[in-house]
Amino acid sequence: MSKDVPFNCSCGAVSGILRDIRPRSGGHLRCYCADCKQAAVWSGDVTPTPDGIHYYQTTPDRIDFIAGLADLRVFKWKEGRLLRWYAPCCGSPMFNTLDSPQWAFASINTERFNDPDALGPAIAYAFKPMPDGKSKTKGYGRFIIGFTRRTIWARISGAWRNTPFFEATGETITPIKQLTEQDRSGVRQPKPV
Repeated sequence: MSKDVPFNCSCGAVSGILRDIRPRSGGHLRCYCADCKQAAVWSGDVTPTPDGIHYYQTTPDRIDFIAGLADLRVFKWKEGRLLRWYAPCCGSPMFNTLDSPQWAFASINTERFNDPDALGPAIAYAFKPMPDGKSKTKGYGRFIIGFTRRTIWARISGAWRNTPFFEATGETITPIKQLTEQDRSGVRQPKPV
């Protein structure tokens, strides 16, 4: 059985619905990496959880905005393909996508949902700090298989074209800010778990 799950930024100016969610439509991941935590702080999240950043990864065609889409801002924390979208009204980290609509990928920060339990439990975690000082990733193989399956299906079906984050030309709906080393150095380091 599928369900629609509402989402919004902290102040409610950006809101929408994650449509038609069922077990195979996405996956719930916890990421403990410093980049995700620091990028959240740069966006304006003053209290990122030490329990990792929770994301629900799915395809962009499942995301419908009710309000605030034009207000979203996007940046690259470092060089690479990952784009991080946030609501500047309240600093809420909202989404991650890749830098081309042809990669039908969107992860949504689960703090943006009134009922994150509706997305199911986390099936994977990445870079979780361990007592010996190393980090551990678990369940990632299954997670990558799901990502690959959804991306291929979106390419075959044409659903990759149905994305709120990109224009028909392939450009993002708002200019991408590439953060510099100086931008990143001003962000406080996340506290260890």
